[in-house]
Amino acid sequence: MSNKSRRNNRGSSQAGKNRAANNPNRPQPKVGRPSRQAPAAPATGLRRRIEIKTGPALILMHSMPRWILPVGLALFLFLGLILGGSWAWLGAIFLGLIAIFLGWLLILSWPMLSVSSRLIRLAVVVAVAGVAVFKLFGEWA
Repeated sequence: MSNKSRRNNRGSSQAGKNRAANNPNRPQPKVGRPSRQAPAAPATGLRRRIEIKTGPALILMHSMPRWILPVGLALFLFLGLILGGSWAWLGAIFLGLIAIFLGWLLILSWPMLSVSSRLIRLAVVVAVAGVAVFKLFGEWA
């Protein structure tokens, strides 16, 4: 084996790292300020009380595996929409829990959202709550 091939074999892992770091087509990490920042002024009133009371729940959700929350919400949504007849009240409870959860997240994130994002998220909360009410009173089987 020639000296040149030995050098290439020895330094191939280092050369590969350098090539990957200098590759212009590779996505570069974002550096700088995040696009959405927390509001400058601290929350007051009802929103502040909600932040204080539900802070431990946020910490608990953050410590759970990432897949649990979406799977749980999907399960509640599926059960809420599929349960009908004499079990419609249980479906309404599942949908009501989803509406409460989404409303809670909306309240916590309100200052950081644009107007259009606020309206869309509010429409989703109202729609889920509306379906829950219709299921509860038997209008939506």
